[in-house]
Amino acid sequence: MGQLIILLRTLINLVFNDSCFLLICVIVFSVQGCNFVHNTKLSKENMNEVTTQTEKIESVREKERCDIDIVLETEENINNISDELIYLFLYTFDENCKNNIEFGEYSNEVLFKLLEQHPKRVVENITKEGINLDVILNELANPISDVVNVDDVLKSINTISTEEGIKNKLVDALRRNK
Repeated sequence: MGQLIILLRTLINLVFNDSCFLLICVIVFSVQGCNFVHNTKLSKENMNEVTTQTEKIESVREKERCDIDIVLETEENINNISDELIYLFLYTFDENCKNNIEFGEYSNEVLFKLLEQHPKRVVENITKEGINLDVILNELANPISDVVNVDDVLKSINTISTEEGIKNKLVDALRRNK
């Protein structure tokens, strides 16, 4: 912008006097000021839009808590499951699900199946933002179904190489029920 002013001044000096230069400078700075204010308004509008989108995402996420449809989808796709679905499934676990008996029993059973078949991928997703690890550890410490073979799940977890801290938490939770 400094070069623009020098160029304008030179041109004006050649054609007009200094008072015209001042007038043109006022016009240029006024336009620049308007653009700055306009851009600031756009930024505030964009910020409001981002806030609105974040609120929508959070409300959608809250609906996913205790969502038995996600548990069903997880079980149906357990042999060929995506990381996104593993995350969504783990995300469904929440303290507020305690009163939902159907969800509690079904999600507990699917959790053990998923952990037995895909231990590494479960561990990779279990530490992501939004996953309630304490609730999941409590589920592992209290298997509901008699079909669950805790020893097989323990073997699956012990075969993976991962951060020892999370692996130890899972193993400790599974051993609590023995």
